[in-house]
Amino acid sequence: MVLTADVPKVARVCGIGVVTLARLSGRPVYPVAVVCRWRIDFRSWDRASIGLPFGRGAVVLGPPVRVPANASPQEMDQARNAVELGLNKIHARAYELVGSADPGADLIKTDTCAP
Repeated sequence: MVLTADVPKVARVCGIGVVTLARLSGRPVYPVAVVCRWRIDFRSWDRASIGLPFGRGAVVLGPPVRVPANASPQEMDQARNAVELGLNKIHARAYELVGSADPGADLIKTDTCAP
């Protein structure tokens, strides 16, 4: 199953939903970034982009985030932060690989991510 992890209208902040599904299903969350050098960037709340053909692209997979079935609220928040931080790191790496700037980098809230 593929889901977006961010909260609607709050870009670059991972919601608790994807972590809850991981806890209930017993499956890990794999952060994934897919970016293209040639793209159309929108001036939307989340800085969405549509990749264009014939350009350099990158797909980067982050390490899995596992959530125990009996995770406490604190562990759930730690997992949520781990997914958010993982997504931010792999997006930075993917844009680095294609030689382009991340149009949504300014949306990252550094005070909400785990160290």
